[in-house]
Amino acid sequence: MDKIGPIDYVIIIPLYNDAKILRNSVDLLLGVFDSWDKKSWRIILADNCSSDATETIGREIAQRSNGRISYFYVPQAGKGNALRETIKKINSKFYLYVDSDIPLPPEGIINFFNPLEDGEADLIVGKRIGGRRPWHRRLLTICLAKILYIFFGLKVRDALSGIKAMNKKASDIMIERCRENGFFIDGELLTQTKRAGLRIKEVPMQWIEQRYNERKSSVKMVSVSVKALWTLMKIFYRD
Repeated sequence: MDKIGPIDYVIIIPLYNDAKILRNSVDLLLGVFDSWDKKSWRIILADNCSSDATETIGREIAQRSNGRISYFYVPQAGKGNALRETIKKINSKFYLYVDSDIPLPPEGIINFFNPLEDGEADLIVGKRIGGRRPWHRRLLTICLAKILYIFFGLKVRDALSGIKAMNKKASDIMIERCRENGFFIDGELLTQTKRAGLRIKEVPMQWIEQRYNERKSSVKMVSVSVKALWTLMKIFYRD
């Protein structure tokens, strides 16, 4: 993918083996952004080394999008790699990334840009409300919030939610200071943004626990919890 920009708004969808849901998710976003009155925006499909038909479908979607969508293949594994390598390729005022199943009403995504535009914050975090999340997932969210507050002074209730938006200052933090390659890039971005003295704001979002039957979570909560705690300790003791 060639360098993109300057552009005002970028919406990044990190992908990993999402061939079954990709077309529908893109249609959900286009249904909102095609009627948006902002001057310039682009949807980026950031394919994180998928092994199914995600690449074929992603390239086809981008080719037929009349410049609204770009596809970017990242050969290094992990969500963190996909986001960092993609952001490096884009010159934008504001960046937003959202899970590939679009776990909220898509019309609400635009609201995440408003506090950035108004100068209220540098990083916006979606705070999940509603939905029928399993109790063990809710418990992990609560415990992680307490750990982040104790060790980093972060007053964020939902660090691992599936949507975040940031301005150029916060995106530079992700590129320059964040080292996590996997899913915990979300937690590291929060801690490094806090350390840099930037402002973080949570925005409530109506949560859709499972939009697609084809995309069932394979997360193992015990191993994820242990990994999250270990990763937080590494981040805490870094310079």
